[in-house]
Amino acid sequence: MTLLPLPWRWGVLPGILARTFAPRDETPVPAWAGKRVFLSRRITTKPGFYDVGEFPWTYEFQDMIRTRAEFDTGVPLRQVTWMKSSVAGVTEAALNGIRWMAENDPANVIFSIDNKVEAGNINEVRLQPTLRQLGAHVFTGKSDDASRYLLKLQRMLIYFLGSYSSGAFANKMAEVAIGDELE
Repeated sequence: MTLLPLPWRWGVLPGILARTFAPRDETPVPAWAGKRVFLSRRITTKPGFYDVGEFPWTYEFQDMIRTRAEFDTGVPLRQVTWMKSSVAGVTEAALNGIRWMAENDPANVIFSIDNKVEAGNINEVRLQPTLRQLGAHVFTGKSDDASRYLLKLQRMLIYFLGSYSSGAFANKMAEVAIGDELE
């Protein structure tokens, strides 16, 4: 009995493997965002590509999301705490880190802010439109990819939570957790 080679039947597999094993972009997140993240008038009073020059103190923080290590020493991070004022650019810096992860290094993220409604607003108004600009490869293409409090991306979930309920954090596995404007 002679076995004949069967034609390759899983046409989707080469594309998945290519994306999975592709080298990730090692450009620092603020520089990457300056080329890839366009902020519309709905997001900012100065529409255009992200400009770290507006908030230069966020540079190191953004790149720590990419490297998951201290900026100067390279020591792996477990936590970063930053006391900030309002309108300091830190929320957008954190969103840039999430955007970079979605395109280059997918991992689950929890984004929490003082209330659930505001978390949903940040997702729908600030993050989702800019993720869509990155291209179709970020979303899975299913109709339930994007909801108000959960984004289902390629190899990545992003949860949007109100920070006042510890129960909201239960049963959510995430490599990165961002607590914005916590009291």
